[in-house]
Formats: sequence, C-alpha cells, structure tokens
Amino acid sequence: MLQKNKPITWNKDWKPGPYPRTKEERITAAKKYNMLPEDYEPYPEEEGYGDYPMFEKFHMESRNPFEAYDYPELKRNYGEPVHPDYDICLEDKVNFQQKFRTPIYKQLLYVVVAVSLYTGLILYGEFHPTDTKKE
Repeated sequence: MLQKNKPITWNKDWKPGPYPRTKEERITAAKKYNMLPEDYEPYPEEEGYGDYPMFEKFHMESRNPFEAYDYPELKRNYGEPVHPDYDICLEDKVNFQQKFRTPIYKQLLYVVVAVSLYTGLILYGEFHPTDTKKE
C-alpha cells in the first residue's frame, strides 16, 4: 500500500533475478536489460549479483560531455544499467581512468626538488644573514 507523501524509492522490477542457467533464461535476462543476447554476460554466480549484466567500470568524467543525456548531471540515460560500484564512478570521485601527461614518478620528483630547493634557500638565509651592521 502506498503511503501519502512518501516517495517511491524502490521498484520490484529493478531487482536482479536469479542467475540464468539455460539459454532461454539468458535471452530473457538480456531482454530485461535491453541488451543483445550475444552481448549479455552475467556476473559469476559466486558474486551474488543474479542475472545482472557484467560490464567494465566507466568513470562519468570519461563520458562524452556533449551527448544529450536524460540525466545530464549524472551523464546517464533512463534505464541504463549501472555498475555495482557506481558510487565510485561519479564525477565527484577520483577518476581511475585518467591518463596523466607526466608520469607519477616525475610529478613526485618535481615536488621533492621544489621543496628541497625552497628549504635549502631558507636554511642558507638563516645561517648566512645579509645584515652587515657592525655593533
């Protein structure tokens, strides 16, 4: 029974079904997720995701920013299946697919050299003051 002024937060049709064991069950599950039967591959049964389709994690920052999405703030379309770890794929999280122009070891080297030079200049100024006043 639907209560007044309560939003509907879950739909029973969104819950993954049992793991497909026969070819007919796989075809039915592929249709449920709007996929071609040859593209549909469920997670292994041991992982416990039922008939949910398996696909690569894809960070939202890596998606096309100029596409007309149904939900542009999430770069998502209605009914699009999401990865089980969808919460780490959002734009406010670190982009795990980002390729840097400069490798990480060079970035670390630049930081260490800059901090060392700055510290060296400060220490040199402490031990060799420029004050030439004679008392």
